[in-house]
Amino acid sequence: MSTIRVNILSNELDRAVNISVILPIENEMPKDGYKTLYLLNGYTGDDLDWIHETRVKRIALEHNLAVIMPAGENSFYIDNPRARRNYAKFIGVELVEVMRKMFPLSTKREDTFIAGLSMGGYGALINGLKYHQTFSKIGTFSLALLNEIYYSHRTDENERQFICQTFGVDVEEIINTDMDPRYLIRKFKGSLPKIYMACGSDDYALGGNEKIHKVLEEYNVIHDYIIEPGDHDWDFWSSHIEKFITWLEVNK
Repeated sequence: MSTIRVNILSNELDRAVNISVILPIENEMPKDGYKTLYLLNGYTGDDLDWIHETRVKRIALEHNLAVIMPAGENSFYIDNPRARRNYAKFIGVELVEVMRKMFPLSTKREDTFIAGLSMGGYGALINGLKYHQTFSKIGTFSLALLNEIYYSHRTDENERQFICQTFGVDVEEIINTDMDPRYLIRKFKGSLPKIYMACGSDDYALGGNEKIHKVLEEYNVIHDYIIEPGDHDWDFWSSHIEKFITWLEVNK
């Protein structure tokens, strides 16, 4: 198993970004290159979180899967032109292109997946939907819809300002834009990836997950929705990264 940490200069972010890469080099490389999972960290995390907190290296080896983990930098993985930070385009276009040039990865849609936890779950869903021609499957674990959490808990003005700075718009302006997964589901219905959604029954983000599940049902998007005992923590995420990677093989 090879674990590589690279630092690339991103044109979309106008700065250097850390990327951790897992390559199962002990296994025979497939003729078309490795199937690839782009795996996103949560808020306050970085590109090493999944390696430190889970068995993802061992799981990747068992399934002959390459895993690409970019540092999320509290961005929620969306484009914010006001901050000169096009994180969605970085994840959905630039990162994929650069990684395929650097490593022996498959260029096929059916071999390319995206997943993440909490903030990373939001980023995986948004960019998996937005760039559905690149990604064939999406995984979210404790998907965090920041605007829904705001409305549910009626947080203070400082929290509202944080949302405005992160998204580049006011809370209400997220709706019906490409930062709103419900808008993307409606817009691209009929051509969307298969989706794996998991959330703990004690997770504060459960309400937002329920809302997305209902929209996916309404538009007949193929998805598995799993609610199990658990909270917004690494015990839950560690369990479901393994279940998700197994699910990728079953749902070819």
